[in-house]
Amino acid sequence: MKKTGSLILSLFLAVSLSFLGGMPRAQAQEIDSPITQTSTNERQEDAVSEETSTDAAAKEVISEEKTYKTPETDASSKAPAGSEAPVSPEAAQATSLLRAPAQATVSTEQELKDAIAAAPAGQKTDIVLSGDITVSETITVPAGKDVRLTTNGASASLVAASPSISYLMSVEATAALTIDGDVTFDGASKAYYVTCAGALTLENGVMKNGSSASSPAGGVYVYGSSATFTMNGGTISNTELVYSNNGAVHLDKGATGTMNGGTIENTAIKNQFSGSVLVSQSSFTMTGGTITGGDGGQQIQTAGGVMVLALDHSNKGVTSSFTMTGGAITGNKAPFGGGVYVYGGSPQYADFHSKAYFTMNGGSIDNNKATGVVAADGSFISGGGGGVYVQCGGNFTLNDGSISNNIATGMGGAVATFDMFTDYFGKKPYSEAAGQYYDINYKDWPDFYPASFTMNGGSLKNNTATGTDITSDAGCGGAVYSASHNVVLNAGEIIGNKADRQGGGAYVGSVPYSLTAYNAEVTSNTASVIGGGAWFCPTGEASFSVNEGSAVYGNTAAGAGDDIAAVRMQNNGAKTNIAERMLGGGSYNWHKDGGILTPHVLGEPDPDAPRADAGGEAVKDVHDSTESWALKASPSATGIALAHAKAKLTISDNSAARGGGIGSNGEVTLGNPVTEAKQLTVKKVWNTTPSPSATVPESLTVWLVVNGQRTESVTLSAANNWTHTFTGLPMDAEATIEEDVPEGWMQTTETKVISSTSTEITLTNTIKPTPETTHISVKKVWIGKKGSSVTIHLLADGQDTGKTLTLSETNGWSGTFDALEKNAADGHEIAYTVTEDEVSGYTSKVEGSATDGFTVTNTETPQDTPKPKKDRPRKVPDMGDTSLSGVVIPLALGACILLGAGVYLRRSNAQ
Repeated sequence: MKKTGSLILSLFLAVSLSFLGGMPRAQAQEIDSPITQTSTNERQEDAVSEETSTDAAAKEVISEEKTYKTPETDASSKAPAGSEAPVSPEAAQATSLLRAPAQATVSTEQELKDAIAAAPAGQKTDIVLSGDITVSETITVPAGKDVRLTTNGASASLVAASPSISYLMSVEATAALTIDGDVTFDGASKAYYVTCAGALTLENGVMKNGSSASSPAGGVYVYGSSATFTMNGGTISNTELVYSNNGAVHLDKGATGTMNGGTIENTAIKNQFSGSVLVSQSSFTMTGGTITGGDGGQQIQTAGGVMVLALDHSNKGVTSSFTMTGGAITGNKAPFGGGVYVYGGSPQYADFHSKAYFTMNGGSIDNNKATGVVAADGSFISGGGGGVYVQCGGNFTLNDGSISNNIATGMGGAVATFDMFTDYFGKKPYSEAAGQYYDINYKDWPDFYPASFTMNGGSLKNNTATGTDITSDAGCGGAVYSASHNVVLNAGEIIGNKADRQGGGAYVGSVPYSLTAYNAEVTSNTASVIGGGAWFCPTGEASFSVNEGSAVYGNTAAGAGDDIAAVRMQNNGAKTNIAERMLGGGSYNWHKDGGILTPHVLGEPDPDAPRADAGGEAVKDVHDSTESWALKASPSATGIALAHAKAKLTISDNSAARGGGIGSNGEVTLGNPVTEAKQLTVKKVWNTTPSPSATVPESLTVWLVVNGQRTESVTLSAANNWTHTFTGLPMDAEATIEEDVPEGWMQTTETKVISSTSTEITLTNTIKPTPETTHISVKKVWIGKKGSSVTIHLLADGQDTGKTLTLSETNGWSGTFDALEKNAADGHEIAYTVTEDEVSGYTSKVEGSATDGFTVTNTETPQDTPKPKKDRPRKVPDMGDTSLSGVVIPLALGACILLGAGVYLRRSNAQ
């Protein structure tokens, strides 16, 4: 019994071990001893305790520091490379604090001077102002010193004590001054703020009330090629500029300035060549911040906002530049250039080489005003350039950004350009002006004094030019006014501007001035008198081209010329050239739209001339015309879509009395008139050789297709020798000819795209030959009981033709497919076959051929007699059976064995 028990126990243990041995390792680890787990946790807690103690010790060392010193290097104690011990965060912070700027707190002028003098060279020193300090003489930051003025949270100020000091502080070359915290530089209307030959940074704080009768330089004067000014925040406010060449911020002699934030505001300008910001022979970049409230008063050659000045009396030539990528110039005013004044060189000062540049890549110039000025005799001189004024050697490039809601009490609500030519020589063409001035040929004048405006993007919106004085150009050029030879509009938006008199969107002042625009869509502009889209006075040259040209349509004029009005007087000589196609290649379809009377040079509408919508005469070939025109375009929707897709410049929703979109007393060129236009000739040929008796159609319509769009059609017939030439197509157009091929004919020549300036396309239509026909007969045979009817389908080369026959007793179970084309279009003989819709209870068989006919035989399918089901013998699984019995039988045998073993054990116990 003991042996048997031992055997059973052994079997139990073996099974248990086998079970445990089959467990995954991760499950086995979960059964680890809790004693081991506890020991691990205790070791981790000990480690944390030790680390905490170490950090606490480090904190104690830091707390014992009383002052910040520059650490000295002890070479003998330095650990070997690579053997440094890890540093805790607190220890690292302690090291950082040891390297922090030196610091001093001051409350008097002398303490401030002493703190600056004690500041270590080459190391930033924080000087905390603890209160207001009266400054009796300029405080200087010497070369090599780097000082930051700040406060401990409360406000503090430097206040000028006397007009004799000129500036509160001065920064020498290689020195640096940063103003941060709640610090105020108060000039007290006695002094300016800072003069700097080093580096000046305004992070925060206020500079205000600057004025000086002893300093001509400006509020913040930064000068020299190594000098920099950076404004990241703060305010420069209420600065009075007494002398010329002055600015609340003035960069001079090669200095560099950057404005990232902050505000320059309320600058009172009382002399010329000045502005809230003056950039003279230097460069300035504005990425953010605001320049506002500048007032140029009655000072000409002065900007309310930014003055970009390049002027050299030695005539060697200097440059100045201002780049704007962000920020706002808003709410300023001056007689000319309310927002920005760009002035380079001048014949008045015998400077022919200096150039000033303003590049606008972003930001906004808005709500500024060019006020004009009252002359000494009491007369009013109209202002120009509410947003930007460009004079002589000035250059303005607009790539992006917004110039909006500006006003000129005169010319150019947004932008005005003046090259000063007519001021010296009168209104004569460059080529005709007699004489010389400073040995400059007049044809070369624009090279010396471009006064350029180039628009590559951005927007001019909702600007206004006011004034009604007909002796000047007051009220002309709601957005752009050109009195130079270098105004080019490439791309962007000129929208919603207004001029009281001429040129709501743009205006050219006089001969010899000009404006050139490319890829322009001029639409939805209005004129209260004549010329909704464009108006030209008797001296205004007009050229509308198709290459990179314009689309002038959909404008309105109350009197005449919804789209174009050109006023011409006898012996005037100004010419008008108007393309018959607009940008993109669509046809203008010009019609006369009213008429023009000339009681004066501006032109008046003829009330008796019919408007275009009342049957105005169609107009073509306006080339070098010297007569007056009032025209309206009626392009197709396709033509408009082509133009809109090509347009890069939009001139729309502008208004004026004359020339709602564009007005001109000089030269306006829309597009490239030099490049030759394309022409495309189409010839129609009829080929009746396959069927000589065929009749040729009386006419045929063909389509001109430009850039994939059918733009216009023409009818060819014997009357025009089946030929037509489409002219004036744009050079960049992909143009070809399409036709709707008449029934019974086929086109045997391919259309082709224009490949040169003059291309001919011949369209040959060949009569289709009378096709050879055949017929297919079909017969139905039944084997068995006949059906009522069947449907037969005809297939050609395996494809259903859609033709059917219904066979029944009525037609004798036979039929024929008649008049079938024997050959396909490519000439091969068509293989005809037939099929039948399935008939239930029958099998179908098709025999025969197209030549001999087809027989479709349907044979009735006999029904099968059901067979009686047989009893299947029940199967008894053998021992190898994998069904349920293969499991039950072994279990039963095992149970018997166990039962026998139990009986045996019981008998053994009884014995």
